[in-house]
Amino acid sequence: MTQALVTLLEHAERQRDQALARLRRADEVLTVAVQQQTQLAAYRTDHQTRWSTAFSQSVAVPLLHCHQAFSDRLHDAVDLQRVQVDRARQTVATRQTDTLEAER
Repeated sequence: MTQALVTLLEHAERQRDQALARLRRADEVLTVAVQQQTQLAAYRTDHQTRWSTAFSQSVAVPLLHCHQAFSDRLHDAVDLQRVQVDRARQTVATRQTDTLEAER
């Protein structure tokens, strides 16, 4: 092989390795985002269950308003995390395409 061909091959291998590294990082980000989404959803369910039991008894109006405000923020957090998971999935798909291109 000529030196130019060896240099070109090494360059292509570096690009492929960089693409693989970006894909691994994107997979890690997705995994963390999904775990956080799962935790938030489980917490929301647990919170709703606890408060459903509490509301079967008499509850002060200010406490009810506080609960409603917290529940709203919790729902917003779950929705925001869903958006983050969707973005992470899109990034993984893009990185997979980039990796395939680099491997060619």
